[in-house]
Amino acid sequence: MKSLSITQIVLTIFIIGVTLLAFLIFSGAMPGLNPSGGGKTVKIEIWGTFPESRVASILKNNSNSPSGITVTYKELAEKTFETELVNSLASGKSPDIVILPSSLTYKQQEKFLSLSNSITEREFLDSFVDGTDILIIPEKIIALPFLIDPLVLYWNRDLFRNEAIPQTPKYWDEFLVASQKMTKKDGSGNLIKSGAALGTDSNVSHPKEILSLLMLQKGSPIFDSDKLKVNLAGSSNTGPSYAADALRFFLEFSNSQKASYSWSPAFPNDSEAFAREDLAMYFGLGSEFENIKNKNPHLNFDIAPVPQIRDSKIAATYGNYWALAIPKASKNPSEAYIFMNFMTQNDVQKDFALKTGLAPARRSILSLKTGSPISDTIWKESIKMKSWLEANTEETSRIFSDMIKSAYSGRKTIEDAARDGETKLRDLYR
Repeated sequence: MKSLSITQIVLTIFIIGVTLLAFLIFSGAMPGLNPSGGGKTVKIEIWGTFPESRVASILKNNSNSPSGITVTYKELAEKTFETELVNSLASGKSPDIVILPSSLTYKQQEKFLSLSNSITEREFLDSFVDGTDILIIPEKIIALPFLIDPLVLYWNRDLFRNEAIPQTPKYWDEFLVASQKMTKKDGSGNLIKSGAALGTDSNVSHPKEILSLLMLQKGSPIFDSDKLKVNLAGSSNTGPSYAADALRFFLEFSNSQKASYSWSPAFPNDSEAFAREDLAMYFGLGSEFENIKNKNPHLNFDIAPVPQIRDSKIAATYGNYWALAIPKASKNPSEAYIFMNFMTQNDVQKDFALKTGLAPARRSILSLKTGSPISDTIWKESIKMKSWLEANTEETSRIFSDMIKSAYSGRKTIEDAARDGETKLRDLYR
């Protein structure tokens, strides 16, 4: 057999070496040489309020996760989330991605990169449900929609059956009738069982959300994200304010002189009353289901869509949401966007939604069956979701609370209370 020359031996060794090196690079076995990481493995950090155990398992176990990027997740408490985030950004210790609650998207938007150069408005509108388009403001896309928590109607099956009410109310006039049937009073006219919990501020869990729902269904955006102005009068902003209409209907249920009377400050918090079977219908967020179930495992209850305005052209519910934003102080904005885009893909959003009890924001998967009738309803309602950008959620809650209290106490007429609330909202955004 003819022996190899020195040149052939060197060439063979070179080819084997190159082949081995290529294998190590593309397999990721050599840190710092992964091609999709730009020559190195980039570490990014994500902050949010979701449990670390759930988030980590989703991000680490997904085979489609972008290569060249490693991720750590930091769980922050909801009560201190904003303070910790703002302080960290100011000190230069910035995360790369923030899972941002809806209450902070507008208030803190100056601290985040615009995503307009990464996703077009058309791509945004085609990809995510209608109600999330409020994240598009003039010359900026604040964040990418992630998860949705819609307002739904919790109802007690036994109390409905006792009054021979065959189904949940589809419209507000049906809601009023059902509430009257299921409301019970003693001989002195005191409430002992309630059909519906509306009309007060002190023991209703979501008064701002319910009033927002009523105004949004009427056609008011509350805050117009296109013009960055408060608008409680609909598309033209020249007609009568819908705040007074919403407040008047809300207060009907706490007026003891009316047939609609079903709720008073003497009751416990509405979610507690519902769990005790003293309340037939409760407006709550979809994410509350497990908590209510744990309060009373024997409670025979379900969720349904919120009532709509009869003959209205548009069906709507109110919804909270979470969005993905990139801080301006991120040291890895390009990799952050790559990973953020991965987090909004179908399979990842589905995993997050099912493990959090929420709904995905991406249109393409909201029609899927989840295997759970509760999740199916939450997902379906999220398609109808509407919301509004709050300048300061504590202040807006106080404004809505003052409207209710001043009208309920009689200190102001409903019209004056609504007008004062609108003025305060306008002042807040100036």
